[in-house]
Amino acid sequence: MISETALGQIQKTIVRIAANKLRRSGDAEDVAQDVVIVLTQKYSEVNDVDELLKLAKATMQNKVLSIWSRLGRRKHVDLGEGPDLVDPGPDPERVAWIRKRAEIFATVLKNIDEPCRTILRMKAQGAKVDAIRVATNNQNQPNDISVKINRCVKQAATMVRQRLEVVNA
Repeated sequence: MISETALGQIQKTIVRIAANKLRRSGDAEDVAQDVVIVLTQKYSEVNDVDELLKLAKATMQNKVLSIWSRLGRRKHVDLGEGPDLVDPGPDPERVAWIRKRAEIFATVLKNIDEPCRTILRMKAQGAKVDAIRVATNNQNQPNDISVKINRCVKQAATMVRQRLEVVNA
C-alpha cells in the first residue's frame, strides 16, 4: 500500500511539473489528481517511491498530451469572411477555350468522311472492335478494322492540331 505522505509528495511534484507544461494551474491540479487516482488503483502494489515517481511522470505525460490534443481540437479557426470563401465560378478564359475546342472538334467531325465519323463516334461511346467491325461491314478482314480505326484517329488528331495551331497563332 502506498503511504499518504509519498502520495502527497508525488502529487505536489506532478502539480509543479504539469503547471510548467500546461501553463494553467487548474489543469495541473486536475492532472495531479488523475495521476494519484491511477497510482492508487493500478499500481497499489508498488511501494518504492522512485518507481512510483517514474510511473507518475509517465502517467502525467499521457494526461498532458491528452489535454493538448483536446485543446487543439477545440481551437477556433477563423475562416475569414463569407464573400472570400465563395467560389467565383469557372475562369471565363477557360470556358471560352473549352467552347472553342468543342467547336473545333465539331468542325473536324463534319469534315471527316462518314466511315471515320462512325468509327470515332463508336469509339467515343466505348464500343469494342468487334462491334465497330460489324457496323462498318468489315467482317471479312479482321485486322483491317484495327488499321482503319488507327487511321481515323490519326486523321482526326491531325485535323484538330491544324485548327488549334490556327487558333493559337
